[in-house]
Amino acid sequence: MKVYRTVSEYQTWRNSLQAGKTVGFVPTMGALHDGHGSLLNRSRIDNEYSVLSIFVNPTQFNNPEDFKNYPNTLELDLKKAEAEKVDIVFLPDYKEMYADNYRYRVSENDFSYSLCGANRPGHFNGVLTVVMKLLNIIRADSAYFGEKDYQQLALIKDMVQFFFVPTTIISCATIREK
Repeated sequence: MKVYRTVSEYQTWRNSLQAGKTVGFVPTMGALHDGHGSLLNRSRIDNEYSVLSIFVNPTQFNNPEDFKNYPNTLELDLKKAEAEKVDIVFLPDYKEMYADNYRYRVSENDFSYSLCGANRPGHFNGVLTVVMKLLNIIRADSAYFGEKDYQQLALIKDMVQFFFVPTTIISCATIREK
């Protein structure tokens, strides 16, 4: 398993792949659990290579305290990724992902304001922006998302469709800890 912390490191690896080799992608904020494991397993079954990203995205937190208190389990996450036979872990920091300091962002102006988005202003702007960035960086054939957050999954599927992103979004059943 290789760990890349910069876009250029990852892109060098991605550009070296033989044509026709498929890449699956599972974006996460770390604190990996069985649900993430099921997504990684599906990616591994479907593709020659599986990429996991771990990035705690501050732009999707409405409450700065929630961001500060988000669990940091990187050492354990890397062990779990290795156990899941992940090929690549993309592990960027804020400066790598937001060199523009979040000046540019993706927003959706309808569905993101209803359901849980009604009580989380700006949350889905942060989610969609980071997912768009990650999809552009990783250039995966397929990306795997749990169905646990219906609204988020629907918004990501629509964004990919309407921005002509050449990655297939695969929704997977939610797996919960017992």
